Amino acid sequence: MGLAYLSAVLKQKGHHVVGVDMSFSSYDAVLDVINSEKIDIIGITLMSFNFEQTVLFFQNLKKRVFLSRRGGGPHATIFGEV
Repeated sequence: MGLAYLSAVLKQKGHHVVGVDMSFSSYDAVLDVINSEKIDIIGITLMSFNFEQTVLFFQNLKKRVFLSRRGGGPHATIFGEV
């Protein structure tokens, strides 16, 4: 829900927002969206059960595009710095 709220506020302020559910998309599909939409900011909800996959996703993505790695969500803060 956090990303949905952020998306709504950004849209109200006139920003173009694209949402991709990683549960149903591949890494390459997300990379295609990032490249085709000229994405400036990426928001990812981080839960404890997908922590390792999210860190790997950030690491792989950072190799291909400039990205400051940040994760958010109800479980993200228990892991501290990665």
